[in-house]
Amino acid sequence: MHHDFWHERWAKQEIGFHEGQVNALLAKYFTTVTLPAEARVFMPLCGKAVDIEWIASQGCEVVGVELNESAVEQFFAERSITPNIKTDGAHKCYSYENIRLFVGDFFTLTSKQIGTIDLVYDRAAMVALPPEIRQRYVHTLPPLTGHCPILLVTFVYDQTALAGPPFSIDMQEIKTCYNHGFAIEWLESVALEHGLKGKVPANEQIVLLQPR
Repeated sequence: MHHDFWHERWAKQEIGFHEGQVNALLAKYFTTVTLPAEARVFMPLCGKAVDIEWIASQGCEVVGVELNESAVEQFFAERSITPNIKTDGAHKCYSYENIRLFVGDFFTLTSKQIGTIDLVYDRAAMVALPPEIRQRYVHTLPPLTGHCPILLVTFVYDQTALAGPPFSIDMQEIKTCYNHGFAIEWLESVALEHGLKGKVPANEQIVLLQPR
């Protein structure tokens, strides 16, 4: 998926990927990860997810990156918050209290910009990327975030029955992508009540990746 694809989706508000509520698996399993006080949590391709606010409410600092600026503007506007906005390298950074959201390309973000990260929460990044870009993503994410733990949420369904995004990413692919550097713990899988986009049966699963 190239940049224009996502900008068009946001422009048309075709954002079925936006849950509009806290992800149930995140809320259930967030505390299973041992984190330091005031942990810093990185959310790639964060959109305007309610999960941003929820993680921040747990006493964490949230650092996100999102390609589409209007998504970040909507996040703050919907909460009647006026963020501080500054240019940071190739990105803009919108910040307020313990939330910092970068606008721009994930692949041009640097570890210096985001600082030390204690946990990656990926609900919308890996599943959004087609295979050729996904490989680049899974090789970029660990060094960018200091090889910290990753709490990963994916969908599993018959990819031949429905084109992504979101793409189907099962445990075998997760192991192929991350087994070299992480111990992989499957936590839970739940069936989506109405399937994916109401068209195909699907499960949502959550996996914890711990650096070896």
